[in-house]
Amino acid sequence: MPEGLAEYLHDNFAKLDRIFTILFEMFKTKKDVFDWLGRPHPDLGDRRPINVIMFDREMDAVLTILENAIAGIPN
Repeated sequence: MPEGLAEYLHDNFAKLDRIFTILFEMFKTKKDVFDWLGRPHPDLGDRRPINVIMFDREMDAVLTILENAIAGIPN
């Protein structure tokens, strides 16, 4: 586990919970959720959301994309 990742995830648990809540509302299955997390996303500079969350530590960027999507706001 990358150094400091546990603390980062602990400090941002509410955001991570919101990300997964939205993803499961949108996609319904674990497979589809994890497919989305592992697929490069154009609004993240073609980075994978899971990498943005875990390695780049930019959870807010992923959360913003998802919240905009459910609100119907284009990114």
